[in-house]
Amino acid sequence: QLKNAANNIIPASVNTSSNQITLTPSAALVGSVVYTATIKGGTSGVKDLAGNALANDYSWTFTTAAVDNTPPTITSVLPVGGATGVNIGTTVTADLNEAINASTVNGTTFQLRDANNNLVSSTLNTSSNQVTLTPSSALNSSTVYTATIKGGASGLKDLAGNALASDYSWSFTTAAAGAQSPVTIQSFTTKTGTAAIAHQLTGVPAGALLVLATTADVVPSDCNV
Repeated sequence: QLKNAANNIIPASVNTSSNQITLTPSAALVGSVVYTATIKGGTSGVKDLAGNALANDYSWTFTTAAVDNTPPTITSVLPVGGATGVNIGTTVTADLNEAINASTVNGTTFQLRDANNNLVSSTLNTSSNQVTLTPSSALNSSTVYTATIKGGASGLKDLAGNALASDYSWSFTTAAAGAQSPVTIQSFTTKTGTAAIAHQLTGVPAGALLVLATTADVVPSDCNV
């Protein structure tokens, strides 16, 4: 038997496999509650195949974990709300205060739309408490975009199944055409420690280490290394 702190028997099924017996509650237990399991001994208790009974009752207790009923919250987004001059190759990310159930992140729960409310074709990725939306192609210049993460029963959920309390939206504006920061190629000699200098990739010595890097707001595209 399994009983709760009020000494009520918990409905359950019992299974025996060789020298092991398993009790499976019919429903999830209550969080933060002490439960007591008891295996009866004596004449009316558990017996082996020869009919020998467990000498005495055997009892032990355990306490269930606290139940997570707190909905997740968004702690930061990028590009930030109200940002201007955003690179047209940007990705859109949101950090939450806890890990997110990746199966709840999809084209319905995380969307990016332009000023005409057209949905931007994108791919989505979830890594622990961060969700990332990557547009399938470069965004339009000088355009306001709005990202929305859905809340509620059909919205984004944490690992315990708690949903974001409500929809979360923010907007940003892409940079004007021709206003994108140029990407430069630089070289760095690891043997001599010579500082990086911008240059054309000509006359590069054999065995050189080439590192392609950009500033934080640049997302390189059409690059072959």
